Amino acid sequence: MDEVRPLLEKLNPVQTEFLACPETFVGLYGGIGNGKTTVAVAKGLLLSDLFPGNVGVVARLTYQELIDTTQKEFLNFVKIRNGGTLKEGPYVKRFQEGPPATLTLQNGSEIRFRYADNPEAILGANLGWFYIDQAEFVPEAVYSALEGRLRLWSPQKIKDCQDRYFAIHNKKLAWTPKEYGFITGNPAPGWVYKRYKLNPSNKYKLIEASTAANAANLPPDYLERLKTTNSPEWVQRFLEGSWDVFSGQIYKDWSQSLHGIEPFKIPDHWPRFLGWDHGQQNATAVAFVAVDEEHNCVLYKEHYKVNPDITQHAADVKALAIGDSVRRSDDGKGIVVFMDPSTSGRSDHDGRDFQQLYAELGIYGINANNRVNAGIQKVQSLMRPDPGHKFPKWHPRAGQFGSPRFFVVADACPAFCHEVTLYKWMDAPDGKEENYKEKPHKYLDHCLDALRYAVMAVFEAAIPIKKEVIPTYAEQVHKQMLDDLPTADPDW
Repeated sequence: MDEVRPLLEKLNPVQTEFLACPETFVGLYGGIGNGKTTVAVAKGLLLSDLFPGNVGVVARLTYQELIDTTQKEFLNFVKIRNGGTLKEGPYVKRFQEGPPATLTLQNGSEIRFRYADNPEAILGANLGWFYIDQAEFVPEAVYSALEGRLRLWSPQKIKDCQDRYFAIHNKKLAWTPKEYGFITGNPAPGWVYKRYKLNPSNKYKLIEASTAANAANLPPDYLERLKTTNSPEWVQRFLEGSWDVFSGQIYKDWSQSLHGIEPFKIPDHWPRFLGWDHGQQNATAVAFVAVDEEHNCVLYKEHYKVNPDITQHAADVKALAIGDSVRRSDDGKGIVVFMDPSTSGRSDHDGRDFQQLYAELGIYGINANNRVNAGIQKVQSLMRPDPGHKFPKWHPRAGQFGSPRFFVVADACPAFCHEVTLYKWMDAPDGKEENYKEKPHKYLDHCLDALRYAVMAVFEAAIPIKKEVIPTYAEQVHKQMLDDLPTADPDW
């Protein structure tokens, strides 16, 4: 990599440690501007150069973020090596712009650029390496899927790589090819903290660096300027790399250990409320909420998929509803949901809006209450532990005080569990803090919006829920005696 050597010579000690790290899974986290993206890009290119025929994936949550940031920096390195262009040259064999984009190098290595909103977005060939930028925002299921695809280097693939390396360089490859997965980002609650920071499996290595660690490569006044123009919490998280601060978190009471429950049979007589957040470029999310006799809300199922095809969304949700006592249309065939009100005004080329299109597919949308802050407050009130409220009879802690009124079947709702920890208020614009009306950050909020629509419907419906009728012992014996009587002879 002679052409980019001057750039790599400026690496700080933390970047050098990350680049040369021999562990299979490594993360570089900490302050903004600490050089994490630059060195991760260099690591990906180094693996693609070193092992001919390698296959790597570069991923970020959304494709727009990917092409604006991580992919752009990656391709800048490539251009340096390829005479300033992405056309066929000494380093590049082919660049398919996409979306999604794919880069093929002259040594046969391939680098794929993918958005990472859901596992389906990164399905494909076996991988030799992957890199996820801002991994804390990517669903854990996507990360796990990428780990599962690290299986490129079979004995035959290793031999092919060694033969190709010798043909190119006229010398033996000094290392045996192996798979690598690496991530970068800023500290935040969620799966990165649990997997990499706590590292209970002793499988992951986390390297941490504050912004100051890269001061030699930053403008002289960079650190001081950010310290004086941002809150202490922001400085702690985004400059110092603290994991203890997540400023502006909306659902502060959320705890998977408190609100999470194991799957159980939802009684048929509990009313169901389905909240539906439709997305075109973003995910479409559907929250299945059931309400017990004491108005405890249980999020027991979710649909979450990035796909503009509403036919597929409708089919998937109807499949999830089979055998479930969800609210249905008068003919019993359709499903009634509380839908983002904007779907009744956004039309296709035929002039039909999305609610009409869904109705034709058996999904009947009722305009949900979209008072955002009021809905957030309702969800907050349900999540908050109440010292005077007992855990419900169906809960393992039944009868104990201090129960919230919201629970989630965590294994069935991974997208919700990911979004809820990262949902935060937007920062007030400079100079307008005093009159600023709080607004949630419109980012990773699809399941949360769907839940909000369902919860607002629960409060507005105020349906008295019939208690399940359990026959007395005497009634059960009497019924059994009647059932055991022989069938009367019709000629008698």
